[in-house]
Amino acid sequence: RHYSLIDTAGLRKKVKARTAVEKFSIMRMDDSIVRSDVVVLLIDASEGPTVLDKKIAQRIHENNKGCVVLVNKWDLAGESEEDVTQRTYTEALLRHMPFFEHCPVLYGSAKTGFNMRKVIEVIDQVAAETAREFTTGVLNRKMFGPAVPVKEDGVGQIVVGVDVPAGAEAPVGHEAFRRS
Repeated sequence: RHYSLIDTAGLRKKVKARTAVEKFSIMRMDDSIVRSDVVVLLIDASEGPTVLDKKIAQRIHENNKGCVVLVNKWDLAGESEEDVTQRTYTEALLRHMPFFEHCPVLYGSAKTGFNMRKVIEVIDQVAAETAREFTTGVLNRKMFGPAVPVKEDGVGQIVVGVDVPAGAEAPVGHEAFRRS
């Protein structure tokens, strides 16, 4: 397994004006998302999803990338006065970012190392899912159910062909196959 980790921490800085540095950081982030197979969206547990997190999530979604949502600093969540559980946090998170409902949400702490091995395992699982190839028959059954006879005598059936060039990656996520 080989990983290329790209840190976009520069985007976290609060900048009132859109400076050249901020614009460059956003361009690099966009390029990193496009080049990636799986993106780990890191959310600070003490802050929750910020406007910037939502913009990054939108770009991940628009580019049909596999995604793992990692809520970091979970060790600090237990220190808050509010009774926050992973379940309640996930529910609140998905209310803010419902288009990430299909993404695994993990909780961890870079400081203590809590759940970091699990993060790597889930990244591997998501990477395997994004690389998975489906035959036309499987896609037809998932999208449309059993083939429908065109003629009364049952001869001829509607078959939807999906051309994906050899070696090309198929789109990821339910949005790519939504019926019109």
